[in-house]
Amino acid sequence: MAENDGQERTEDATPRRRQQAREKGQVPRSRELASVAVLVIGAVALMWFGEGLGEADGSHAKTLHPYPGRDF
Repeated sequence: MAENDGQERTEDATPRRRQQAREKGQVPRSRELASVAVLVIGAVALMWFGEGLGEADGSHAKTLHPYPGRDF
């Protein structure tokens, strides 16, 4: 009944209740955790692949260059 009335709990959950929640997969997760994971994975990917992107000679861009006689 206390779950549905919208009031805050006055006491902490018992260890048995916490164990039951874990078994059901009801564990607290932060939204920031997912954001941090994406940022860390992106940074690692840039460290691994960024050097190759920076060292590329741009030969693939020469075919798409609108002004072949001019260098920018």
